[in-house]
Amino acid sequence: MAISKKERRLMIAEEVLQNAEKEMDLFIIKQLASDSSTPFDSNKETRLREQLEDAKKEYMEAKADMRAFSDEEIDLMADEMCGIPQNEELTPEEEKILDNIANLF
Repeated sequence: MAISKKERRLMIAEEVLQNAEKEMDLFIIKQLASDSSTPFDSNKETRLREQLEDAKKEYMEAKADMRAFSDEEIDLMADEMCGIPQNEELTPEEEKILDNIANLF
């Protein structure tokens, strides 16, 4: 089974998000487990929060892209709504008309 670009992007984004969440969880656990003499690493926290937010944003964009219809799918739906059959063969006259129209451009 072939995986589309959209599916691959979503899978990668999901994996990156999970890794960012794990890193943040580990950081929080280490901070909670450390004694009070250990300094709080605010730079690392800021970096991890930014990574997590970026990963969430990419995941949401990939998820939205996965749900979005392609131009071809939109055209097919519009044709169906207008009652235009998809597998209908054009007559030679219709083909000639379309060729003439295409030649105008």
